Amino acid sequence: MSYRPTMTREERDAWFEGLTPSQKALVGVPTGWMCTLVVIADIKRVLQDEDLPSEERLYILEKINSFADGQWLTQEMLAAIKPPSPVGAEMYRTICEMVKGKGGAGVALDLLAEIETFDLFCKDNPSLLAALKIKQRADSSHAAA
Repeated sequence: MSYRPTMTREERDAWFEGLTPSQKALVGVPTGWMCTLVVIADIKRVLQDEDLPSEERLYILEKINSFADGQWLTQEMLAAIKPPSPVGAEMYRTICEMVKGKGGAGVALDLLAEIETFDLFCKDNPSLLAALKIKQRADSSHAAA
């Protein structure tokens, strides 16, 4: 069962109890962060293509660099994110294919933002979790200051 904002308290409690410890650690992570990290990892996969024309590579590098706004996504987080494995890349492609004609990107982002789905991506690509930990450390050090 996936989380839905319309769940009753009992349904939410049952959903939470059914999560694994790694999934419980993701509760409270904004959904936009989860989606963005998965997309950045896939962009880094694309950048590994040796046949990618240099103009396109430069354009993509400039775009991905612009994601680091210093507020929630830092240069350190961006640098920590690694490309997915072939399995992770296939999971991402499968989600994108599944939603073609069914609402497109919005539906794909909803799927990517499910804790259970994002946890699978983190298991495939631990650098996603490492990037979140960088953010949590930075936030806690700002709160302590």
